[in-house]
Amino acid sequence: MNIYGQHGSNDGQFFTKYGGASVECGPVGHDWHGDNEMVYMDSVKDYQHVLEDFILAYDQKN
Repeated sequence: MNIYGQHGSNDGQFFTKYGGASVECGPVGHDWHGDNEMVYMDSVKDYQHVLEDFILAYDQKN
């Protein structure tokens, strides 16, 4: 899987104020919230697998 950097924002800024951290992740695309917004479907599948792996790993620890 490739990792791409994209600009964007999330609510993580509110957590850092209290010493927390955040990571924003998701599928790869372009023109977020614009007229030509698009997403690469292969990256949606990759993102799905990342979430599945995370949930399964968390479930096994608890």
